[in-house]
Amino acid sequence: MLRCKVFDYERKTAVNIQSEIESIMNQFNIPSGDTSITTDAGANIVAALREVSRYQCIAHRLSSVLTDAWQNSISNDSTLEEFDKAIKDVSGFIHRSDISPDDLPTTLKSTV
Repeated sequence: MLRCKVFDYERKTAVNIQSEIESIMNQFNIPSGDTSITTDAGANIVAALREVSRYQCIAHRLSSVLTDAWQNSISNDSTLEEFDKAIKDVSGFIHRSDISPDDLPTTLKSTV
């Protein structure tokens, strides 16, 4: 990772993202087009980096595959659908309660 910073633009358009990336690359004297970038597959990111060698982040790809597989499993098994709803209900309850995420032994997502 080269740099993390707050995105100062109001909208995350391809033009704004491209401008910010070029600014960062210039700060480090890295010529545009000579460096591969790893990102998610958001349409705005893909459009911003269409002239750059871009690789999809494996964590984002894996998350998408697992989410799709889970959704397909739910649609084929009513027991899993009930389980999924119960998990979402528990997650929603915790997020609405006074329980701090720091008090939980692990993070809790609304999807499995």
